[in-house]
Amino acid sequence: MNGIAAVLSVQIGSVTKEGEENSKEFLTKTYETASYKLPVSCGVRVTKNGIEGDFVADTVHHGEVDKAVFANSFKNYESWKNFLGLDALAFGALAENLTFDAIDETDVCIGDVHKIGSVILEVSQPRKPCWKISRRWQNKHFTKEIYDTGKTGWYYRVIQEGMMAKGDKVELISRQNVLVSIQEANEAFKDPDEHPDTVEKLMQLDVLAPAWKRGLEKRVANKNEVLEYMKIDD
Repeated sequence: MNGIAAVLSVQIGSVTKEGEENSKEFLTKTYETASYKLPVSCGVRVTKNGIEGDFVADTVHHGEVDKAVFANSFKNYESWKNFLGLDALAFGALAENLTFDAIDETDVCIGDVHKIGSVILEVSQPRKPCWKISRRWQNKHFTKEIYDTGKTGWYYRVIQEGMMAKGDKVELISRQNVLVSIQEANEAFKDPDEHPDTVEKLMQLDVLAPAWKRGLEKRVANKNEVLEYMKIDD
C-alpha cells in the first residue's frame, strides 16, 4: 500500500444556532449549522453514516452515505488565509472532518480507495460549497471563491467501518481505470462546455455519487442556472 499523506487533524461538530436574532442581513441573520467542527485528540469510530459524535444540521444536503466523511487539504489553508485576510486558520476551518497534509484536489480522484487506521473509504464526489461557509467567515464572496478555484475538498463513503485518529497515514489501496481528479471534476461542473471529455468520463464512473452526477447533468443542460446552495442575498 502506498502512504500518500497523513491525517493532521480529525474534527467533529454539533448543531448550533449562529447569528443575530431579528437580523435581516445575509452575514448576520440566524441559521443552524454543524460546521463549527472542533479537533479531537483521541481515536474516533467511523460507521457507514460517518464519524460517531459528528452531526449535520441540513439533512437534505448533508449526511447521506455518499457524504459520510468530508476531507480537505491543509495545502489550501494558505489561500484561504490570504483571501479572508487572516493570520491563521484552525483545523476544521472549512468544516471538514479530516485535514490532510500532502494531498489536495489535484491528487485525489473519484473512486480512489483510501485506508486510514482500520477504516476503508472511497472518494465519492467533490464537496459543493454552500452559503454557510461565507456566513461563518463573514465574507459574502467566500463560497464563490471556493467554487471558482475548485479547492472544495471531497467526500468519502465508508467501505469498511473502524477506527482512525490524528497522525494516521492515508494509504492509497486502489483507484479507477478512468481517472478524474476532484479538481478536474470541479472544473467540468463549473463549465461543462469547456470540458466535454471530462464530463463524459464522469458520466462513465459508477462510483461517482448519483446526486452529484444528476447535478452535473443539470449543469450540462443549463450551466447558467444559479446554484441553489450558493445563493446569497445581494
